[in-house]
This record gives sequence, C-alpha cells and structure tokens, in this order.
Amino acid sequence: MNTPKNLLIANPDQSIVLTPAEVIRRMFAYTDENGILIVPQWPCDDCVEQGYYICRMNWTKADAEEAVAVYESLYAKLENAGEKPCDAQTMLPYPDPGMEEIAYHLNIRAKRLQKLLALRAPHIVANNEACLLAQAMVLYGYCKDFRCVKELE
Repeated sequence: MNTPKNLLIANPDQSIVLTPAEVIRRMFAYTDENGILIVPQWPCDDCVEQGYYICRMNWTKADAEEAVAVYESLYAKLENAGEKPCDAQTMLPYPDPGMEEIAYHLNIRAKRLQKLLALRAPHIVANNEACLLAQAMVLYGYCKDFRCVKELE
C-alpha cells in the first residue's frame, strides 16, 4: 500500500524529532484542497491494528498559527499546574465540537503530559506526548467531522 502524502507528518526514513508546533504546522500543510487530513489513529492499549482518521478540517493558515499559540498556552498551564487536576477542554478557546472520541483523547493526552511534566520525565518522552496532545487539540478545534478506517483505499 502506498502511503498518502498527508500521512507523512515525519519521514519514516529519517529519525527526526518534531516539536508540537511543527506537528501543528505539518498538519495544516498536509490538509488537502478539500479540507481532508488523514492522520494515524492514536495509539491505544487494546488496539490490535492501528487505523487512520480521515478528518474534514475547517481551518486557515492563520488558524494554524493561532493553534500553535493556543498549544503553547495550554502547555504552560499544564506545566504550572503540577499535580492539580486539569480539564483541557475548559482551557481552550474552542467550542466543544461534540466529538467524544476527540475530546477523550484531548483530555487523556493533557493528563498524561501534565503527569510527565510533574515527574520531570525525559524530554523525548514528554515531547512525544506533547505532539500527540497538539494533534488532539487541533482536531478538537478545527475538525468538523471524521471517520476511522482500518485501511486506506
């Protein structure tokens, strides 16, 4: 199977580490002219086989840059909260899109990153979770609908 261009947030032949800001900008760059963005399904403990989210996005380049600033603000809030419980949905300026799966991953990723920061986890570990949080935040803010598929056509 050929991997579509919009799945290649990172080149699999290179071992590079992206920042959350780079992930957000690449997500915008790989959104096609019809507003479709295909991203790998989030990793989960009980997933036997990873699928893909086909997302219908509604955003502009200005929105993507705003998303970087919103992410940086969210990160600072999580970093300063220590172990105090946080609800990522209430920390964002976006209306609830009504997509439970995305909201769930947004909150789980935020809680995991907050815990990793409180524990002073190694940068590479925290950065990986931060990139997944950035992805969830973008989908929460700008995805109008999505579907999950196991294989791409």
